[in-house]
Amino acid sequence: LASQRAAARRTVAARNAAAAAQAQAQAQAAAAEEDAPEMTMSEKGAFLGSVAFSPVGVPGLVVGGALGFAAGYFAEQVDAARGHVARAYATRVQRERRVESERANTRKALEALETVSVQSDDPEEAARTSADLTAFLCAPCNTRCADCSARIKRPADAWVSTSLGVVVCVNCAAAHRSLGTSVSRIKSPVYDQWDVPMATALLAKGNDRGAADYYATPPARMPGPKAPMEERRAHVREKYVRLRWATPELRAARQETLAKRPRKAAGARRMASLSSDAA
Repeated sequence: LASQRAAARRTVAARNAAAAAQAQAQAQAAAAEEDAPEMTMSEKGAFLGSVAFSPVGVPGLVVGGALGFAAGYFAEQVDAARGHVARAYATRVQRERRVESERANTRKALEALETVSVQSDDPEEAARTSADLTAFLCAPCNTRCADCSARIKRPADAWVSTSLGVVVCVNCAAAHRSLGTSVSRIKSPVYDQWDVPMATALLAKGNDRGAADYYATPPARMPGPKAPMEERRAHVREKYVRLRWATPELRAARQETLAKRPRKAAGARRMASLSSDAA
């Protein structure tokens, strides 16, 4: 009985050793397969070609291997070309998306810059006054320069004389600056800061009222959109400083204002006369 038990134990031990050896061999084979490099398309083609032509003999093996290798190599090149095209297309799509995103951000930034914005501690008042000022600038009478009738396409192209209450183009704005801030104070409705009182004062005026006040007697000739700067300067000086074509009430108010100013000492430079004949 003891000998039978010993024999059974030896049999079980032998089976376990055999199973362990088989498992180890399988693991080593799997590791070898993982470590083995994958065959290329040309190698696979050569192998399949040799197998296909092997019944012919050695010449079949050689010719089949060569043809299979050539077919595999061609397939590799086609696959590589497809991969290159796919990568190039993906890169181009990413670049176009990035460019479009940058353009969208730029458009948003420009739109923010071209927006009329009035500053106020009350957000509702600021929004309401900004909308009123935008509508004022888009009114038909204010989309033409008050001095040369040049078309003002958008609020960002407009310039405003806050002291005279008229909307002018960029060229006439330069002519207004030559008059000095005591006569015409030029501001951009988009690029300069505006508060509610300033905007409200402008909303009460405009080019229609400016024409009624300063062109009560229409001049025989006015500068056009392409007029040279010297002509513009001469015209705005006659129009706003000397009040050559203004209403009698406006001329009288200007004379009263001038009369209240202190007289300059003898020999000092004379103040410009309201008369168009006086230089």
